[in-house]
Amino acid sequence: MPSTADPGWWKTPEETSRTILPPETWIRIFELATIVPWALETETRDPFGVSAPLMPREERDALNRSFVTKRALVLVCKQWWKLSLPFLYEIVTAHCQEGLSRLYRTLIESSDPADVVEARLINVRRIHCTLDPEESFYYNWTNLAKIIQNSPNLVIFNIHARGHATRSRYEMSWRMVAALKLRSGTLRVLDWDLKNVTGMEGKYERRLLAHLPNLRILHVSGDKPWLFFFPQPSELTPVSMPYLVSTSWARQGCSSHLTVVDELPSLHSLEIAERINPNMNGLPPTNICSSITSLTLHGQDMPWDPNDYGLQCAYKALPNITQLVLWMYTWENFPFAASLPPGIEKLGLGGQERKPSKNSVYKQLFENLYTIKASGLRVVRFIGGGDWSLLPQRSPKVLLRLQELAPTRSFRVARGGPEREAVG
Repeated sequence: MPSTADPGWWKTPEETSRTILPPETWIRIFELATIVPWALETETRDPFGVSAPLMPREERDALNRSFVTKRALVLVCKQWWKLSLPFLYEIVTAHCQEGLSRLYRTLIESSDPADVVEARLINVRRIHCTLDPEESFYYNWTNLAKIIQNSPNLVIFNIHARGHATRSRYEMSWRMVAALKLRSGTLRVLDWDLKNVTGMEGKYERRLLAHLPNLRILHVSGDKPWLFFFPQPSELTPVSMPYLVSTSWARQGCSSHLTVVDELPSLHSLEIAERINPNMNGLPPTNICSSITSLTLHGQDMPWDPNDYGLQCAYKALPNITQLVLWMYTWENFPFAASLPPGIEKLGLGGQERKPSKNSVYKQLFENLYTIKASGLRVVRFIGGGDWSLLPQRSPKVLLRLQELAPTRSFRVARGGPEREAVG
């Protein structure tokens, strides 16, 4: 009876060779799988750069997705856990008081071996905190200060309030100020938006800034109850911040307490968080205005009026601006035949509304965009992710109208986000 067996069944099977990737390659793969564009940027907030900054909510969502991926990687095996450790704690978040307590237990009161805890703290480069206004009276500033004190390579510190408080607590723990001073050698970005939840007296804030000469980006907004007691510039000791490139101005111009006596040779970017009121010190001093080339306006929750008196005063006070960025609540707020100063070369447009707009809104936006009056305009860029990044897939016919209008004007239109692309 003939055999149906493989004639070579008795031979020893050849071993399958497997390519083993070096640890450096795995680490690079992990980084690419979890990267959040701009999340560790410390030198610029330029929306026309290679990687433009996202809206806070968009960045928060991107960070949360990155954390989920990181958690999945470290649970695969012990070897992957060891490889992932250097970037696992690069960015840490504390969502309200409960999140701060968890972060404190992980980084300060952990029962893990001391060398493991130390490795976590050494790798922390950014701390991002969210504060619930109703928790302001028992928020543990001391624990947050300890985390900052023990993070020797911290370069970015963010803290944002989720809304306005029904009862304000105008007090910032002195331990927080002392902790931030300890990070003067490494800290590059200081960003807090605490609205009316809490704050610190202007004199203490200036003392803090005097100890942070390496800051590149300073964004501070929040009510200042001591506004009328702030000393005159002639009574102040100058603050020297030679590397500062971007700062904010809000709450009647007292958001950061920078004055005409301060030395800010590198400053060129300014963000204003609310409607400009020139009669309430709504514009920075002359030494800041004269160096500004990029202006960002937030809070455009009403139709943008290019002829607004406050805006015209800003243009006059800022004669050297070449970039203008507008964040609007809805695309319907972009007007017909808007007029810009002749020096504006780049216009950035960002939408704050979470849900996509109707196709008719986009069409009207494109029609209005090509009626703009700006003799020096070279590029218009839609910045942030949001609904704009999904528009080409969701409504290609709407986008086609923008491409049809493009030849009628000399400026170029591009969309932002990580996948920056020209569309008109």
